[in-house]
Amino acid sequence: GGEYTYCDRIGCSESTRKAAAVYGPGSGFSIDTRQPFEVRSEFFEREGELVGLRTTLVQQAKQVVLTHASCDAGYLKSLTAPLKSGMALSITYWGQDASSMAWLDSPPCGNQECGASAGQGILSNISIAPILVGAVFDPRVEPEAVDPPKKRWAAEPWAQWECHHYVGNQQEANWCSNVGYEDGFEYYNTGGQENVCGFCWCCKRAAKLLLPGDDGAPPAAPAPPVWMPPPTAALAPAPAAWTTGASTTAAPEKVPTLMKGSILIDGAPGSFVAGSGGSVEGSALTIQHNSGFTIFSKEEKYWQPDGIEELKLLGKTLVYTVDLSKVGCACNLAFYLIAMPAMGPQGLPSAGTNRGG
Repeated sequence: GGEYTYCDRIGCSESTRKAAAVYGPGSGFSIDTRQPFEVRSEFFEREGELVGLRTTLVQQAKQVVLTHASCDAGYLKSLTAPLKSGMALSITYWGQDASSMAWLDSPPCGNQECGASAGQGILSNISIAPILVGAVFDPRVEPEAVDPPKKRWAAEPWAQWECHHYVGNQQEANWCSNVGYEDGFEYYNTGGQENVCGFCWCCKRAAKLLLPGDDGAPPAAPAPPVWMPPPTAALAPAPAAWTTGASTTAAPEKVPTLMKGSILIDGAPGSFVAGSGGSVEGSALTIQHNSGFTIFSKEEKYWQPDGIEELKLLGKTLVYTVDLSKVGCACNLAFYLIAMPAMGPQGLPSAGTNRGG
């Protein structure tokens, strides 16, 4: 990225590794990292100021709560402005040997090394929503376990049908006939007849999550596909200048964004992923070792500072699901919130030299 003068690497110095049998690979841990789990980060505000943080890890009936109670008022106040104005989301996957990574994962990890053989990680179901009405931050109180609301889907009006290739036991379990909507797609069993996705038993097309308060009942069973002509769209050229407030600076350098495609984020519709070393499908981002991504608010051919998604998180809850089952020790799949925009040495917006997001 561009040039920053400060990285909040330590935060309030609270970590799952400071407590026994809380977080690690195995059934003896409250959060077994061999299985997917959910992360909920709450940014409590009072009268427009950040007054507390809370992170909750949830896996089936178990949860681990980090209250960040050691954060002092001055530290929280310093985070208010960037959380209110909007922060960029970058996701990276990197790692080295145990000597340089022990600060992050020891215990429970030991003398392992993260290298080229490291498996992929998956982040999915990212959502941003207001903190529940009436919720009051109290670091002494753990949040009550609640069932997540049932997700409602609708097919994207521009989406084209394509053939879905079965994985695992989907074919044997008659999966396509029963699934309806899942992970950003609508599925339809054709019965093996020729149709708009070719000679294929199971068609799929992109779908979106309906936001809270959207009109309409939960979607009914998928309707048979209807052929639609492919959409045409042109990428907007890079602007000649970038404006912030009353000042205008020279245009940022023409750096390709390496767009991977759209990603479904509940609370930030129309988001796109740019970066290298992975793929995106529906609401799931699959990321490989030694790579990274940034979330954009629109599809851009070239990097532009005003094209990056700015997540306004003050008074909100940020939720996502993470699958680390193939991510080993000494590897770090990191979820960064970054104050906007990045500036280069000359004080101008800069994409930097790292194309991993």
